[in-house]
Amino acid sequence: MPNKPHVSDDFHSMSAEKRADLAGTNRNGIRDNPTIFDYTKTPKPPLTIDAYTTIIDAAISTRLIYKQGGRAQKPDFLNADALEMATMDLFAIYVDEIADGNEGIIIKSGLNVANSKGPAHKQTIPGTPTVSAVRGAASGEIDTQSESFGGDSMYGCIISEGKPLVSEITIFHNSQFIVPAGYTNRIIHVLDIHRKKKIMGLTKGVTYFIYYYVANTAGVSPLSIGVEIMCA
Repeated sequence: MPNKPHVSDDFHSMSAEKRADLAGTNRNGIRDNPTIFDYTKTPKPPLTIDAYTTIIDAAISTRLIYKQGGRAQKPDFLNADALEMATMDLFAIYVDEIADGNEGIIIKSGLNVANSKGPAHKQTIPGTPTVSAVRGAASGEIDTQSESFGGDSMYGCIISEGKPLVSEITIFHNSQFIVPAGYTNRIIHVLDIHRKKKIMGLTKGVTYFIYYYVANTAGVSPLSIGVEIMCA
C-alpha cells in the first residue's frame, strides 16, 4: 500500500506484557465495532473473538507460570507468545485490507498506525527450510538450526522420537499441526522467532528426527526434510 497509512508491526518488538495488552485492545476494537469489522462479510476477521481471547489468555497465563516456575515452563510460554504474535499479524493484514489507508479505522481496531507513510511490505510464503542438528555437550540435548528467512519469520521445530513423521502431517497457518490418529510416538514442538534451538529433556541413545517449518504473515512453508540424529 504505497503512501497509505497502515498498521504498525511495533508489537513484534514489544515486551510480552505490552504485546498482550495491545492484543487485548485489538480484540476489543474488533468486537466493539461490528459494523466495520463484520464477521458476515468478506473479508471477515481471521479468528472469532472467543478464539482470539483464548490465545491472549494463554500468552498471559503461561508468562505468569514461567515467571513463577522458571526455566522448565519457558517452552510453553514461548509457544503461546509466538502464537499470539502470529495471530496479531493476521489481524494486522485484515485491518489494513478493511482500512485501505483510513487511519480512523486502524485506530478503531486497537492497533497502532505506522509512523512511516511508506509502503507496507507484502511478504511471500517462505520456501522449504533446510536443517542441521548436532548432539549437545550435555546428555539429553540436541542443538538444531535452520537457515534464516528474515526478521519477521517464526521458526517451528518438530522432533519425532524413534521414527520419522508420517507424510500426512498438516501444519496450519496459525502454526498448529496435526498428525493422523494412531500416531503414538513422542512429538516435541518448539515455535519461536529463533532459528537456532536447543532441544532438551531427550533420552540418551535414542534416535530423533528433526524437522523445521517457517511461518510469516503470508503463510507457512512446507515441512523440511527430516534430519536423523542420536541423542548423546
